Amino acid sequence: PEDFDPEALLDGAFSIVYDEPIKVKILFSPEVARYIKERVWAKGQKITDREDGSVLLKMTTSGWIDMKRWVMSFGADAVVVEPGELREEVKSELEKALGRYEVAG
Repeated sequence: PEDFDPEALLDGAFSIVYDEPIKVKILFSPEVARYIKERVWAKGQKITDREDGSVLLKMTTSGWIDMKRWVMSFGADAVVVEPGELREEVKSELEKALGRYEVAG
């Protein structure tokens, strides 16, 4: 349609995946805090410095699977605070991965 604007549609997407918007809060360790602060991850994001050098990133984005994989790419340096469902999914995936390491080899 003439009024279709793909840039506007994907404006809130984390990657190029458009999905229902989700509000996330992710705590990043001091070891990766500088990297997190150097980028704009989403429009309207808020990054809060914490006394221990860690940062809390709050943003609204879309792409549940992309978000889960992105957080997991930081390993122990990232913890999903909210939403609880995403936190549990990441935790479950990490437990599965740990289980594979315990039986491999």
